[in-house]
Amino acid sequence: MEAKKTLDKISSDWILWKRELDREVIERDHNSELHYAQKQGLQQGTLQAKRDDARNLKALGIPVQTIAQAAGLSEDEIAGL
Repeated sequence: MEAKKTLDKISSDWILWKRELDREVIERDHNSELHYAQKQGLQQGTLQAKRDDARNLKALGIPVQTIAQAAGLSEDEIAGL
């Protein structure tokens, strides 16, 4: 009888531990996904800002090669703007 109580207690403790671990893993995964999405958004925003600046400089008649050096974009990409 005492052994059964001990086994039930261990089983109960393990289930609670497993639930907590699962919750932590899910929360960590969610936070990782959010971080990745934010990083991707920042990168896309930065690239779009570079393209906008390059388009404006191109409209002002600045040589494509100069814009490419300043903006860090390829000359082909700037030519296509």
